[in-house]
Amino acid sequence: MIDIKKLLPSSAIELVDKRLKEDLIRYKDPLTGQLKKNLSEVIEICPACESQDWRYEFKKYVFNYVKCNNCGLLHVRERLNDNELDKLYGNDGRSVLQMKNLYIPTADYRMNTIYNPKAKKIANLKPNGKLLDFGCSAGFFIKAACNQGLDAYGIETNEFSVNFARELNGTNKIYEGDIRETSLEKNNFDLITMFDVFEHVPDPSGLLKVLNPYLKKSGILVIETSHIDCFEHEYLKAENTNVLGDVHLMHFTQKSIEIIANRSGFNIINKKIFGLDIAHIINFCKRNKKKEMIEMPNELIKLIQNNLDDMGRGCYINVELQKI
Repeated sequence: MIDIKKLLPSSAIELVDKRLKEDLIRYKDPLTGQLKKNLSEVIEICPACESQDWRYEFKKYVFNYVKCNNCGLLHVRERLNDNELDKLYGNDGRSVLQMKNLYIPTADYRMNTIYNPKAKKIANLKPNGKLLDFGCSAGFFIKAACNQGLDAYGIETNEFSVNFARELNGTNKIYEGDIRETSLEKNNFDLITMFDVFEHVPDPSGLLKVLNPYLKKSGILVIETSHIDCFEHEYLKAENTNVLGDVHLMHFTQKSIEIIANRSGFNIINKKIFGLDIAHIINFCKRNKKKEMIEMPNELIKLIQNNLDDMGRGCYINVELQKI
């Protein structure tokens, strides 16, 4: 069972939260309380199904959230524009701050509890296959995948992460920038993986259409992202710490992912819903000194979470898509 304290050390969270507050001050129009217009871009249609039938759900910080009445996708109505997203994910942005102070220091724990088990499952899909990890970050999953016998490569846009991943895996294993501008060949990969990336992308269908040609015939794309039809969101709503409008532009339902997959030349061949809902809720209550804060033995947390997962109410979804 994953220990949230080891996964998310309080000292690192405090540092990232401090930067978040600074970013939010910069985003906010002091007159309207909304996201500054010169920093924003309005999302006119649902990024999953292209419906214009939506309802307002809530506002968090400067971001208004709407939910598609057709596919259930929850997304920000006004996102940061591309120039601001480049700043956010640049070397001086909050994303790299989080990488340096949170993900890299907890890498050994994450390797043992997350990356190694995940790589083992992925390797079973295409033993000894060729894999591309899209949005590979610091490259820890690539290392785990290679240890499982996969010929694994990564692609990443952030310079700091690229350099770190190259030191960890070798320069020839990591590509930088837009995949269409690299030397990567099409029809070349048995597997493409995308972990905790999909919710950051303004155009998920467009991204899958770009990636599709790089897979071999019957190749498999594995996506792991946030699942909004979960107990955590039902309980915390806007206070859900995963609802963070500058980085997480959208939160998916099973239906929305199926629509995106079908529009992009894929069929869903497997899916799994799982989560850390209970651990996240307890951690949230402790950090915010909520009256409803409770202590619960790990065995009970695991039991309740397993039941939520079986009911399809976990906060993450993993889908395997096969190229048509």
